Amino acid sequence: MLVITASNAEAPLFDASQINSASVILHLGGNEITGERVRYILEKGTVICDDIASVSHRGSQSLAIFFQQTGHSLKSMAEVYQIKNL
Repeated sequence: MLVITASNAEAPLFDASQINSASVILHLGGNEITGERVRYILEKGTVICDDIASVSHRGSQSLAIFFQQTGHSLKSMAEVYQIKNL
């Protein structure tokens, strides 16, 4: 399954249970992926970020918001979760 999100939604667009484990998610925009799904992808999948420093600084996308809500930053946790930077 290929899921492409291009939204400035302020809330998740779908629940984590709606996406299977073999999905490819291309996430462009705001905070449209649940924290539950972000955690699952970090633990089970591969995360590639176009610019970790910029996304972390802006703090407006799901990945950065997920880490902010845990008291961390995307930039500080990228290596821990092996998040790849383009």
